[in-house]
Amino acid sequence: LLNFHPMYNAKVVIINAYEPNDFFASTLAREYDNQLTQQNTSSALLFISNMFFSQAIFPEKYTFETLEQDLQKSVELIQSASVLTFFVSMGSKGFNPAFQSFTNRLFHLKQGRINETIWKRPTAYAKKVGIITILNDEQLWKQFKENRKSIYHPVNKVDFKLFGFGQVHTTTFGFLRENKINDYGLKCIEKIQRFAKNDSQ
Repeated sequence: LLNFHPMYNAKVVIINAYEPNDFFASTLAREYDNQLTQQNTSSALLFISNMFFSQAIFPEKYTFETLEQDLQKSVELIQSASVLTFFVSMGSKGFNPAFQSFTNRLFHLKQGRINETIWKRPTAYAKKVGIITILNDEQLWKQFKENRKSIYHPVNKVDFKLFGFGQVHTTTFGFLRENKINDYGLKCIEKIQRFAKNDSQ
């Protein structure tokens, strides 16, 4: 499930929610993490595709103790981190269903408030969340450039402020026709590296 370096209480938690064969998404996520390492910023990587948890319809019934182990570790890491970064890819069939279940299970509300049997009530709102979406379908990318709808941001329905995140940033990238970096890809990598530098401060 998790790759830690260099410490358990990482400053940045990276949630990777893309298919393993998604070249561009994995390249951007790797560049982000590499830049954090260069800045001596501790990070923890979570891969949704490696997690095991049920896709419960009624997540509000769960407490921390009844969550699956993968979700418990995710909660612990996210609560201790100051930055949470999602890398999510979207194709013609939409987002990864496992990722949608992950956010539904963890970031749901209970009677309009956070589920305090899972999360500790935040005492400050200095945390930051970044949502980086890669549209790996040409038609989707064209639609987004014509009309930048929030539908392409996979967790736009989550009120992260309730979980202690005072800043929420969303960024959407297009796709690469081939599994190699072109001029557009280099520009995206440079942007990702700037994000990482900012998140290291």
